[in-house]
Amino acid sequence: MDLADEIMALEIRQWEALRSADNAKAYYAEFFTGDALMTTPSGIDNRESLLDAIMDSPVITDYDIRNPKVITLGKDAGAVVYEMTQWRAGYPSFDAAICSIFARDGDGWRMAYHQQTPLK
Repeated sequence: MDLADEIMALEIRQWEALRSADNAKAYYAEFFTGDALMTTPSGIDNRESLLDAIMDSPVITDYDIRNPKVITLGKDAGAVVYEMTQWRAGYPSFDAAICSIFARDGDGWRMAYHQQTPLK
């Protein structure tokens, strides 16, 4: 599997994990770096605040990823950017531009940054 395929598989795994609060917490606990950040419409979370908040977040019921592009940042790092629509239980659909940055260390791949910018 090449770098782009590995990063895209990790990104899809994230959205699949978000279908359950327990799976989402397990995903971020495993894949977020110690100093990772997530930027969403509600603010900036670090690893600890995200892990605390994830159990109260509405689960993803479905998502649609459009036109993903992986940018190589070196042999052990890359970013994936795309537009998506996501549906969360009890909420209207949400259209966003997404960016996730992954880096590989001795233990495997880790997410260093994830961002969601609402689309108008």
